[in-house]
Amino acid sequence: MIGVCGGYQMLGRSIHDPLGVESDVRSAPGLDLLPCRTVLAPDKTTALRYGATARGTRLSGYEIHMGRTTSEQQLPPFVRFENGDTDGVRTNGIIGTYLHGAFEHPAVCAEIFGVEPTREPAKTEQYTRLADWFARHVRNQSLLGVV
Repeated sequence: MIGVCGGYQMLGRSIHDPLGVESDVRSAPGLDLLPCRTVLAPDKTTALRYGATARGTRLSGYEIHMGRTTSEQQLPPFVRFENGDTDGVRTNGIIGTYLHGAFEHPAVCAEIFGVEPTREPAKTEQYTRLADWFARHVRNQSLLGVV
């Protein structure tokens, strides 16, 4: 199971929002799959990061979150950044990370999933495929400008 950003937070025991940053709900239980707790803060972390997994696979990605996730016990990190900081956890078939884009790296996917991904089409090709699918399957033709 993999949780990125809010998904990582939900893998823990609880998410707390004491200042009402995201909602009026001040506390919510998590899935309790990781011994972690998240507290939302008013300041947002935004950073482009470079690093490697514990197995040495190089990667990059970006962080954009308002949560601070802390673990109740020492867990292996998902990634160690170039400056020595760590992010997330990787344990018992579970990965949690704040690093968006980590799984866009074929070498990371090969390490985690054990398979070499096929060539990914360019984003323009993906958007064209999505538009074609939508045009074939939409029931309300007026959404497409067809009357």
